[in-house]
Amino acid sequence: MSSCISHEPLESILLALRSNVVPEPPERLAIRISIVEAEQSLFSVDEEFSQKASNFIAMSSSRLAPVRCLPPEILSSIFLHSILDSPLAIGRPQDFSVAAVSFHWREVALSTPSLWSRFSISLRGGEAAFQMLQLCLKRAKVSLLTIEIRKDAALQRPVHGGMVDHLIQKSDQWMRISVPLDYQLLVLFSSVRGRLSSLEIASFALATASEDSDVSLGDIDAFEIAPKLRSLSLRNTADALPLFPLNQLERVLFTNISKDRIVLIIDQSPNLRSLTCRWSADSPYPHPDDPHPPVTLEFLDTIDLKGDYYLLRFLTTPRLKFLSLTNMQHLSKPIFRRLFARSQCTLHTLFLDKVWAHWTCVVEILQRTPTLHSLTILDGRPNSVTDKAIEALVIDPAIEAQVLPGLRKLTLHGSYLFRTSKLLDMLESRMMINVDVASHVTRLRLVDLRLDQRQFTEGELERFRALQGPDVEVSLRRFDAQKSACTKQV
Repeated sequence: MSSCISHEPLESILLALRSNVVPEPPERLAIRISIVEAEQSLFSVDEEFSQKASNFIAMSSSRLAPVRCLPPEILSSIFLHSILDSPLAIGRPQDFSVAAVSFHWREVALSTPSLWSRFSISLRGGEAAFQMLQLCLKRAKVSLLTIEIRKDAALQRPVHGGMVDHLIQKSDQWMRISVPLDYQLLVLFSSVRGRLSSLEIASFALATASEDSDVSLGDIDAFEIAPKLRSLSLRNTADALPLFPLNQLERVLFTNISKDRIVLIIDQSPNLRSLTCRWSADSPYPHPDDPHPPVTLEFLDTIDLKGDYYLLRFLTTPRLKFLSLTNMQHLSKPIFRRLFARSQCTLHTLFLDKVWAHWTCVVEILQRTPTLHSLTILDGRPNSVTDKAIEALVIDPAIEAQVLPGLRKLTLHGSYLFRTSKLLDMLESRMMINVDVASHVTRLRLVDLRLDQRQFTEGELERFRALQGPDVEVSLRRFDAQKSACTKQV
């Protein structure tokens, strides 16, 4: 052991660790032998010698760690992945730990500008937060910035003018910005108008309710000129909004926004491709009494609604491919009938989550979407999928017009009133297709079933297993509420 320390003192090992010198294979073998010898000396009566042995083992083992063999570009990619969901929160007690693990990691972190380009900040922070902001902007270099401006109501300090000035100076690098809808705050950024050449995504949420600010927000034009802005998110906002380039938007997300306001916005957004609306159960916005004229969105291919499907009354969407409905207390057949009749769209995916609809409504929707490839029904009303609904999906060679002839993927989770035998008959008709119908019916290839509180006979399980094939996947689970657990059956 003494020879190990004398030939490679701890100082030289520490230097190798700091510079991340990766040992060659012969040296790795020598290090392993030295570690074994040191382990044999751990229980020496000499306490100081044992401590040196422990330090030698720890540092030498660190030199052999696989992570040290990672190329800097891979390590940098890992660092970037770590901040996707939790960017640096300037002004809050949070350490950017990857830059403090070792000299090598710090060197990689400092040489990765985009690692410092994602952060959140309160403009009411103190000098320490201001200095950290300056540091982030300096290290980010010319990287595009993702910035969340926090509304820290607990902070009683005035807005830090230096922070505002530094952010404005970098406004041409803003790629993604999240800002409270507060007139007193937004007016500070008036000078960014015409300088947002890189802005692609903007998010706004109402910070405080104020009668005068509600009126004044409509005068904010800082974000009106942003040639690359394609995505806009509005949450809990009042009726008055800043000016945005609505005609160039492709994606919008509304959370607890007045339905009247949404219709007015999308009516001015002809290039929309994705529309997402979220309303909470206690949303204060009822259906407006005055009907709106129809809104045609030629390029809209995705609609995702939660809590209400009211907007479907006005939309004409000839390119609609994906429709998702979540937390709906009921569905109106006339609304969907008119939507599909107006749009004549080729819907590919239908996603129904906690939609409490009668089976006749579900079947009518399926009958009007013959181009559907993927159908998902999660935790619906028990009578939303009955024997009659399952029978409607059976492929029958004697019938010329089949329901969902192109269905390839079926996901069904929940507790429903259909018999297992009916479900099996339907699956077999779609997965063991007769030659007579194979030319105009696609084989069902992916089935995901979670049927709650249901018992299966061995004969039924055998029929489920028989559906499996080299290009077919069937998953069958049963949820037991008493055990709060899922049991895989197939």
